[in-house]
Amino acid sequence: MAAFLYRLGMSAARNKKKVLFGSLVVLLITVSLGLGMGIHLNGEMTIPGTKSEEAMNVLKVEFSQGTEPEGGTIQVIFKAPEGQTLESEVTQNIIAKTLESISKDTEIASIVSPYEGGTISYNREIGYAVITFKSEALQVTDASKKLVLESVEQARSEGV
Repeated sequence: MAAFLYRLGMSAARNKKKVLFGSLVVLLITVSLGLGMGIHLNGEMTIPGTKSEEAMNVLKVEFSQGTEPEGGTIQVIFKAPEGQTLESEVTQNIIAKTLESISKDTEIASIVSPYEGGTISYNREIGYAVITFKSEALQVTDASKKLVLESVEQARSEGV
């Protein structure tokens, strides 16, 4: 084996240009083939037969909303003005008005207020509403996003 490697090394040393160009050709062919096949990245990782995979399958079945893609959701967080809680009448009216303004968008599938969803903090100062759109998160229109932001800004200007 040593004799073979010696002859190979001597041959490469005598034919430097051929070895260099041959190596470049092999490298270019390898890169071309690699790029030609394309890069397909997938963020999903599964290990079949594990307990966590079984749990995810159960969650998908139990919490899916049919065969259609699930709509994008956002959470609008409300904080009561200083010295008040989210249960004060003034704050409840501002939150109701804000959610009513958002619900005028025809792209909204559902709105769950902090009062309906029980998403109010223990001290009753912070809560959030869950807004679900009819389309997937990346498909939500700029007009829908703008309406939500304008409604939130109106509530902010009123102190919530």
